[in-house]
Order: sequence, then C-alpha cells, then structure tokens
Amino acid sequence: DGSGHTSEEYGGYHFNYRKTFSHLSDTPQDPSQWKHQMGAGVARFIRDQSDPTVAEMAVTVLDRFHGHGIGLLLVYACSYVAEATGITRLRALVHPGNKQLQRWLHRVSVRSFTSDEGDRYFELPLPLPEPTKQRDPDGTLYSAVRFAATGQCI
Repeated sequence: DGSGHTSEEYGGYHFNYRKTFSHLSDTPQDPSQWKHQMGAGVARFIRDQSDPTVAEMAVTVLDRFHGHGIGLLLVYACSYVAEATGITRLRALVHPGNKQLQRWLHRVSVRSFTSDEGDRYFELPLPLPEPTKQRDPDGTLYSAVRFAATGQCI
C-alpha cells in the first residue's frame, strides 16, 4: 500500500496493520502439534472509516479456554497495536453473559452505550491502564505481548 507497513490477505480481509489488525492466540508448545490445534482465541480491530481515531474490536476465546486470561491478553494485544497506529479509542460489543469482562471494563472506566438496535457497546480509551500485579506479577507477560504486538524485538 506504499506505507511501508506489512500487508496480507486473510479470509477476504486485507490486513495492513494500520486500518485492520488480527491476532491469534495458540497453545501448543510442540510445533509438531500445531496442525492438530484450532487455537485458543482470536482478536481483531477494524478502523472506523468516519473517525480514524476509533476502531471496532472483537475478541473470541474458545469455551474450553474461558477464565484463564486469554481474552484479556488479546484485548491488550489489540490495544497496543491500535495505539501504535494512532487509534485512541477501541469500541466493542460485549456479550451480556460475559460478566467477567464487563466488570473489568467498568474498572478501567470505559464509557458504555446502547445502540438503537439495543446492543451494548463499550468504548475503551487508549492507552489502557497497566495490568494488575495479580495478572502479571513480575511485569514480563504483558511486556512481551506489547513487544510482539508492536513488532519490537524481545
């Protein structure tokens, strides 16, 4: 695209990491097992065409991996890339049954609103607050996610 940023095609979307970003979380340590895994979760954002400082984010984690912090790691991965590309707010539609994420969203002081169709959206201002010591006791996990998400070396 002439911007000097990596681009790729996947599933009908053009990812250039400035307008659209996607990240997959996988679990196997042994590369020989990768072909047998479906992954643990996926996250993506798509920049709003009418306001380039806003992007809609989506995160999905397979049921068997719920409750282990993978969704939050993916939220942070999206936020790090979004922030690096000039996005200042991420917007997300959150399933009403996802009480754990809704509690976290309220703790980080996000704005919520209901669409005309009745869907509940949350808007996260960037940068997100640093993860709690409970989530990342020595500060290395989220630092590694930030480095990987923004293409820096660890």
